Amino acid sequence: NARQTAISTVQNNIDTVSSALTAESSTRATNDAAETSARQAAVSNLQGQLNDATAAITAEQNTRASADIAETTGRRGRGRV
Repeated sequence: NARQTAISTVQNNIDTVSSALTAESSTRATNDAAETSARQAAVSNLQGQLNDATAAITAEQNTRASADIAETTGRRGRGRV
């Protein structure tokens, strides 16, 4: 009968839309996970670069401090502080 056919058609359309929504949800979840992973890798890389720069600055500070101490000590030895 026509009513039963119409109901069946609507149910099939609902099933099709539901399947499409599920597939889209899964695709988005996968893409979001990949994007999150890429961002985390980029942040980790930047953190590593920042750590390297901080270490270089610290090393330069220590070198300058040692040079300043050596210079001051040398002046004292020559009586010119």
